[in-house]
Amino acid sequence: MAEQFLVKYLRLSVEDGDIVSNDRKTESNSISHQRELITRYIHEKQIYPAAQSLEFVDDGYSGTNFDRPAVKEMLSLVREGKICCIIVKDFSRFGRNYLEVEDYLEQIFPFMGVRFIAVNDGYDSNDYIGTTGGIEVAFKNILYDMYSRDLSEKICSSLLIRRKRGDFIGSKAPFGYRFSDNKKVLAVDEVAAGYVKRIFELACKGCGTGKIAKLLNSEKIPTPGQYKNQKKLQYHIMDGKGYWNSRKVRKILQNKVYFGTVVNGKTKATEIGSSRFKQVPDKEQICVSDRHEAIITEQEYLQALEVLKNNGCQKEKKHISKQESVLLGELRRESCKRNDEQLKKIYFELKQKQDSLKIKKQYLYEQYKENQIERKIYLNRVEALREEENRLNGQIQKIEKERE
Repeated sequence: MAEQFLVKYLRLSVEDGDIVSNDRKTESNSISHQRELITRYIHEKQIYPAAQSLEFVDDGYSGTNFDRPAVKEMLSLVREGKICCIIVKDFSRFGRNYLEVEDYLEQIFPFMGVRFIAVNDGYDSNDYIGTTGGIEVAFKNILYDMYSRDLSEKICSSLLIRRKRGDFIGSKAPFGYRFSDNKKVLAVDEVAAGYVKRIFELACKGCGTGKIAKLLNSEKIPTPGQYKNQKKLQYHIMDGKGYWNSRKVRKILQNKVYFGTVVNGKTKATEIGSSRFKQVPDKEQICVSDRHEAIITEQEYLQALEVLKNNGCQKEKKHISKQESVLLGELRRESCKRNDEQLKKIYFELKQKQDSLKIKKQYLYEQYKENQIERKIYLNRVEALREEENRLNGQIQKIEKERE
């Protein structure tokens, strides 16, 4: 029999580390405390003393999904049959989505012969062989899921208050600014502000972004990344080879921060616990004026925007009549409508296939439980279904992005 490992799994999310003000709770959820608790439990209970110990750590990852590097690596070893036991501090460290956690506890781990222990929850799967762990385990996982969602909502509420107040939420100050002493209000960085003024000055004179970039390069003006590295070497990625380009210039010219306005809420998560974000329309973003010292006037900003809007327009461009423009618009709308209907149809077909795969997986599991199929055959079929499931998930996510 191949060597199997005893695994300690540790996780700490950003929310657990930063949001909770109670020092005692922050310590109880810390990585070092989890490690100490699990190690002590293994020695006291003499859990697989001959097995080699492995440790997987996801530091700064949410438990609302299983899109975590360490847990993915651990579960791949589970599928290979290389793990005999997984020990966590409590169920919430493994995951806060109770449906997925229950799937692993009731089906995957028992089938793969993996013992699962949650120390603080007093759970050991060896005590529930042949059963699901009962309503108590399910209820605890539901509570962890609800707690995570509640915490996410509280964080969102806290952020909304700060955004409406006009606090700068970003981790790095924009080019031309630095953080003031209270780190909520921006202060002007005189040297970099001079470079920003130069960019707007050129734009107001009618220069396009490409021409501005060439002039900045010829004048040896550092890019934002270069400038920050000159002051403190903290950026791992430089701005390409340190050259200005149209994109960098455009980013500065479109930023309202330079006339004293803070803009927050430009993106938002598609759903609670999701790592996917979508762009928020301009009218729904939170803008607070006169929150910090301006580098340029609003009039200069609007003048630069007007030039930016006409940037790259070709002379001698053929103009079409109003009637032709209306007809082209109608054709485009009809085309978009047809495309959207096709995407909807494909999307629902993929969802139906996804539901069908879940039913097949459940049916296979029932067959295996009744000893109607061999373990090896079951494993191969389940693996094939999982691969198909991952492929469908990828297609569904692609369609969702296209429809946003």
